[in-house]
Amino acid sequence: MLNELLGILIRFRQGLIAVAGDLSKMYNAVELDLLEQHTHRFVWRGGNEGKAPEHYALSALGFGDRPSGIIAMLALRKTAEIKEEEFPEVKRVIERNTYVDDIVHSVDSKIEAEKLMHDINSVLDEGSFKIKHWIMSGNDTPNEMLNLSTANEEKVLGLNWDPNKDVFSFKIKLNFSKKHKKVREKPNLSRSELDDKLPISLTRREVYSQVNAIYDPLGLIVPFTLGAKILMRELIDSKNDHSVNDWDEPMSEYMRMKWKNLFLEMFELEKISFCRRVKSVNYIGSPTLVIFSDASMLAYGACAYVRWKLSNGHFETHLLLAKNRIAPTKQLTMPRLEMCGAVVASRIRSTVEKHCDWKFDRVVHITDSAIVRAQIQKESYGFGTFIANRVAEIQSRSNPNEWYWTNSCNNPADMTTRFCHPRLLHGNSMWQEGPDFLKEPFERWPLSQDCNMDLPDVIQKRSTCLLNNDSKQNSFVVDISRFSSYHKLLRVVARVAAAYNGKSLKAISLNPSSEMLDKAEEYLVKVEQNSLDANWKVKYKRLGPSLNNGILFVGERIASWLKENWNRDRFILMPNDSKLIRLYIQNLHEVDHGGIESTLSKLQSKFWVIGARKIIKSVKLRCVTCKKLNLETVQQSMGQMIPERLRPSPPFYSTSCDLFGPISIRDTVKRRTFGKAYGIIFTCIVTRAVYLDLSESYDTKGF
Repeated sequence: MLNELLGILIRFRQGLIAVAGDLSKMYNAVELDLLEQHTHRFVWRGGNEGKAPEHYALSALGFGDRPSGIIAMLALRKTAEIKEEEFPEVKRVIERNTYVDDIVHSVDSKIEAEKLMHDINSVLDEGSFKIKHWIMSGNDTPNEMLNLSTANEEKVLGLNWDPNKDVFSFKIKLNFSKKHKKVREKPNLSRSELDDKLPISLTRREVYSQVNAIYDPLGLIVPFTLGAKILMRELIDSKNDHSVNDWDEPMSEYMRMKWKNLFLEMFELEKISFCRRVKSVNYIGSPTLVIFSDASMLAYGACAYVRWKLSNGHFETHLLLAKNRIAPTKQLTMPRLEMCGAVVASRIRSTVEKHCDWKFDRVVHITDSAIVRAQIQKESYGFGTFIANRVAEIQSRSNPNEWYWTNSCNNPADMTTRFCHPRLLHGNSMWQEGPDFLKEPFERWPLSQDCNMDLPDVIQKRSTCLLNNDSKQNSFVVDISRFSSYHKLLRVVARVAAAYNGKSLKAISLNPSSEMLDKAEEYLVKVEQNSLDANWKVKYKRLGPSLNNGILFVGERIASWLKENWNRDRFILMPNDSKLIRLYIQNLHEVDHGGIESTLSKLQSKFWVIGARKIIKSVKLRCVTCKKLNLETVQQSMGQMIPERLRPSPPFYSTSCDLFGPISIRDTVKRRTFGKAYGIIFTCIVTRAVYLDLSESYDTKGF
């Protein structure tokens, strides 16, 4: 229901003239119907206990109800919807550029702004909503009719905005005093008071509270706030024990001085400002969106600039949005971190295009990593999982042809990856206006799209197998290690072979026949036998080897016995490190999860594998089903004997008792009635003699 705060701020920076309004008593403007008023009844004596209570009921929305905010916003939008035909622009502004009781918008002329404010006032009057006051950029004369006031500084969705200069600024509020009802007891510290009033025992909770108070949704000062993030990680890593109590333990004097220097530099943020509008006055045509990305071992990030062509032929550029993330503690390579920065750039692009009303003439992505630029030009399936997922996301949000490479000295996104002093973020800096080449025509930009290089994280093809046909010899890749099923491997190879030989992909959709599966198995056997010793006639002489149709068989010396017992006259010889044999053994084992000998018997109906028992045992040990079937339950062990059971004593000298039941017994007086009772068993601990008795009632006396 709520509009996205970042989207409202982006649209707030679009126009040349900005307007902001605050609804007065928004909840009280929405009346409750009669039935709902009675659910908000309360009584009041006015402090006089002897007075009869008076009954009251709320007639408007209350601040204590959870749905009040949603109801008020729905009422506001419904009011604009009623007047949609007469004031369509008002409806669009209220639907897109309101955040709870704030209306924030920007237009291109003062006349358009005054008309919009007048129309909004007229529409809101129909719903009993009132604007407390309007603020317009560049206005120095109040207007009572429009309720337009002049102010040197205003808060717009948490940002400090100077309407007269039309700039955003930052106010630093350092306060280490205790809170009472969520309010600091003492005033904020100034720069001169920091030396004397900075706590001697500074804790992690206190410094995090001060840094977290810097509100920067547009990322305008991320080069400075990155220093606080890095220092916070250094403070956390300096502790061996990351318990909750560490947040309130004093830090070392060395870390305290580091934080003190950061707080001193933080006050320098008050000296810089950022232009609210990113649109040029004398613009021509549509803007260009330029997004830079970069990474270092500390962080990765991206920043977006809007570039306009002016009527005099020059160009003007303004920083629109920036974002960075601190690098993970698990060390990554620089190309991977640069790829993460490119992902942030693509996400910024999606955010800007989603919320911005402009139609960009061109979108340009610039990085100083030639490896990342080259990876984005390739298909994602050619890389490992880490790079493939990120390349796929980037290509889904942008066109690979929009990515360019430039030198690091021309990349302002480098400032998002390292700590920068606030004085480097001034109005004419590269951070706010981008590199100098943005002020020139695009043809002169020092960019490149060369991608001829060796790339990391590329999936290496592990094995190349040959398939011999009667007429010709073809080759294709089969990676057996990527299959977990023997039958699936045969089906895939059979279909690929049919499509490869027939030069048509239609064969892939056909179910392979038994002849195709036999040929696929024969082909895989030939490939696996390539690892056998070339001098097989000597090495396997005792097994009676022979070569038939390119396949090595054994068992000629016992051919007659094999025919009588196994209905075969020879075995296919396979190496014990064959991936194909391991898949085949897994397939045999999963039929009945039998023992080693039974699986070996099935295996030797087709293959003769040297050291087959070792492979079968390995497969069985890794089988989860076998682990569950052969699970041994843990039996409870008896405790130590008590001394009374071990010492000689007369019967019932040491006795234990227990109750059993309940059982139904006749009453001793009224024989026709039955009642519940418990039996008592007394057992001698030494002789194990037993005595039985009856407790006719449930109370202690009966026992």
